[in-house]
Amino acid sequence: MRERRFKQILAVVLSLAMVLGMNSFAWAAPSTEFPIDSPPANVLVSGNAEETVSVGQTFGVGDLEGYVELNVFKVNLPVDSESNNNLRFKLDPQRLIYKTDAARYANIQGSEIDPNATLLFMSANEITGKYTNLSNVLSINNLSSVSVDVALKTRMVSADGLTLSSNGNFTDENDKTPKVYMAISINKGDKTGVTNVFDKAITATQLVSTNILEKVPLHSDDPLVRGYSVSWNESEAEQEGVPVSVNHGYYYKLDPDYEMGEAANTVLKFTFSGASNPYGDYKNLRNIAPKLEVIWDVKASGMAKVSKNVLTAADNSLTMNLPDGVTLTGATVTHADGTSPYALTNGRHYSISGTTLTVVSGEMTSWLAASPSYSKLVLTFSDGTTENVELR
Repeated sequence: MRERRFKQILAVVLSLAMVLGMNSFAWAAPSTEFPIDSPPANVLVSGNAEETVSVGQTFGVGDLEGYVELNVFKVNLPVDSESNNNLRFKLDPQRLIYKTDAARYANIQGSEIDPNATLLFMSANEITGKYTNLSNVLSINNLSSVSVDVALKTRMVSADGLTLSSNGNFTDENDKTPKVYMAISINKGDKTGVTNVFDKAITATQLVSTNILEKVPLHSDDPLVRGYSVSWNESEAEQEGVPVSVNHGYYYKLDPDYEMGEAANTVLKFTFSGASNPYGDYKNLRNIAPKLEVIWDVKASGMAKVSKNVLTAADNSLTMNLPDGVTLTGATVTHADGTSPYALTNGRHYSISGTTLTVVSGEMTSWLAASPSYSKLVLTFSDGTTENVELR
């Protein structure tokens, strides 16, 4: 009896031991699920090779190192007080300053005055040191990594009573008309030399020049070629208007040793020359204050003059983005291949309000219905350029 009870107890104990032995891996195996923002270090998982199952994950997080804007727009313009002084001038038809050895002006010596000048710029010439009828050089320097378009306009204002002359050679002693001659000379080149573009008399408000200034070149291994290159400096990037929070200190940098006008065709230089009629009667013009103005429009090359390249009957308006002094001079519609141009009339085929041009929807519908259809609008501007707009 006792022996039978002992065997029954032994069987129960052995059964429990087997059950516990089979499940021991469950206690030994560590958890393999981790918070997504806290990847694990190396983890050892152990247990029965045939029955152990481990499910888990690991990962790596990436981000953008930065993105450098390679189209940098930076142009040096003659807008400081020194430039303004360079354009100060005096009408002196009787050459009073020269004849009195510049007694009115303590900072000017009589010997520094051009004896033949009937108009004097009141800033000594940087080359000769003389006060003459020639202004000092003003310049527009492209420091951009892209080419820029420059449109110059000049005008004489507040010149009531003065006649603007197209010729500075006054020889008629009987001509008593108060006249002033002012001309602009435009040159293009680099710091080593310039090429004359043209000389033009200023007879009214006018667009006198449209030029393309080339971009500053990329930095080269050649020590003589200095230009733009990618750089990293957090404080300098901030100074250049590139927040560290946006680009981590990367920016497109112009070599600090680069000199304005160093690269060919990156600088536009212009000077003025003038004269007044020495035989004119100026007694009623003692309080005149004629002013020479230079107005420029600078923009990155390739910037479209129109806001859209497609118009439809339902969306039939566009905005014209024109440089100062440039106007729309003509509009035509053509076939898709540019043939058979048909001239359009403002007020009938289209209208202009401010900078907005609107094509009459009914007219557009008839052009598109023609066979072959007139599906291209061609706009021509006073600077000689055109813009094509597709009609649908």
